[in-house]
Amino acid sequence: MASKLKIIPLGGLGEIGKNLTIYEYGKDMFLVDCGMGFPDQDLYGVDLVIPDISYLKANKNRIRGMVITHGHEDHIGAIPYVLKQLDMPIYATPLTAAIIELRLEEHDLLYHTQIFTKKPGDKFKLGCFEIEFIHTNHSIADSVALAIKTPIGTVIHTGDFKIDLTPIQGGMIDLPRLGQLGNEGVLALLSDSTNVERPGYCASEARVIDCFDELFKDCSKRIIVTTFASNVHRLQQIINVAAKYKRKVGITGRSMENIMRVATELGYVDIPDGVMMDMSQIGSLPRSKTVIVCTGAMTRSIGCKNEAKYVGKGISYCAVCDANFFEDFEIYVVGGNGIAAEESLYLAGYARKVTMIHKGPALTVSPMLKERLDAEPKIHVLCNEEVEDVGGDELLSEIVLKNTKTGEETVLHADEEDGFFGLFGFTGKKTTGMFDGVLDMEGGYIKTDECMRTNVPGVFAAGDVRVTPLRQVVTACADGAIAAMQCYKYISAQK
Repeated sequence: MASKLKIIPLGGLGEIGKNLTIYEYGKDMFLVDCGMGFPDQDLYGVDLVIPDISYLKANKNRIRGMVITHGHEDHIGAIPYVLKQLDMPIYATPLTAAIIELRLEEHDLLYHTQIFTKKPGDKFKLGCFEIEFIHTNHSIADSVALAIKTPIGTVIHTGDFKIDLTPIQGGMIDLPRLGQLGNEGVLALLSDSTNVERPGYCASEARVIDCFDELFKDCSKRIIVTTFASNVHRLQQIINVAAKYKRKVGITGRSMENIMRVATELGYVDIPDGVMMDMSQIGSLPRSKTVIVCTGAMTRSIGCKNEAKYVGKGISYCAVCDANFFEDFEIYVVGGNGIAAEESLYLAGYARKVTMIHKGPALTVSPMLKERLDAEPKIHVLCNEEVEDVGGDELLSEIVLKNTKTGEETVLHADEEDGFFGLFGFTGKKTTGMFDGVLDMEGGYIKTDECMRTNVPGVFAAGDVRVTPLRQVVTACADGAIAAMQCYKYISAQK
């Protein structure tokens, strides 16, 4: 019996986000996109959702690669989590590849992954499949549709797109090539077009510049523009109109800064001389202006060998998120500061035993916090030790410690009945250094009062970047609402 073409959506069908589609024929299969979704209100404590890849894991020897249509999170956000379990090459356009590299670098996967850059018009083979990139228009540059030639016919997979007759950059969608493929015969069309059932049409991105011009022309105060970090065309429009009216532009936010950097390096954004402003200059701006800093924070890795391999398989960086997975198990906590101590006390409510591992001679915590630790019988402390390596079969079951004084190594093994244990890292957070010397900081976080005010008048901070006892989506949203109201009050008081 002849082989059949299988098209299997593991996510993204009838939903926004989590896009992942499998194409399978005979012994060959490949993925189109690998996105994450955002949780509904009933998924408390969950920050992101990824597709179920059980089928991929069961057929890992048949996977020939992953093909990405564009660089939005709902199409690339799950890549690091999938690559921690499956090894495969990635094919993408230059900007999309650069954005993926940023994500992989955060997860220590960049140098373990092959990424091949392709341009519209390029064709390449994955097993029995031939894939062609076709230029499309979208709110992010370098978007493509796919012409997938299979042994039984051609499939068109559009990705997200719009037909924009006056695009900002890159030329309009390659309708002639799509028409040519249609004349040749198409077996199936997989078209992703959100809100296509709604009447009317979507205006060209080029019209947005006229709106910006009107706003900038008549405004004598600060202008704050929010946009998706990936919308480099929109960023270019903002820069152009700012230059026209001799305004300075400051970029804040880790994703925004990273994408701006790679987009500039690749030539997708052109910045006139003298337009960009370092955010450290904000203290010199007029008091009647306000800024909300909400750059977020990224967990600092433990720094041991094989760490990335066991993230989600024993290693965690969020006690609130993952403590329940280790109920009645043994847990190790890396860190000797106040945050590590607080999280250890929280974990003690779930674990059978909690051991704090600190590379210094003594914990750096307040006397009150030290009393609480001493009073908790489940918590033990190992000083002058650091995690050198981790191991195990599928789950974390081995930790190699190295004494910081003697260099002697000790191997910790999970209890035989348990089979694994937890390792939580609380060595601090990576926040952008742009605020050093400008805003009061504590342990890498911005210090605020209950109204989100910093030490600089008119500057507020919200979310994970500030000193706070809990870092979750719901608390970040609350911080943002408070900060916005305080901005309004501050501006009103200056009039």
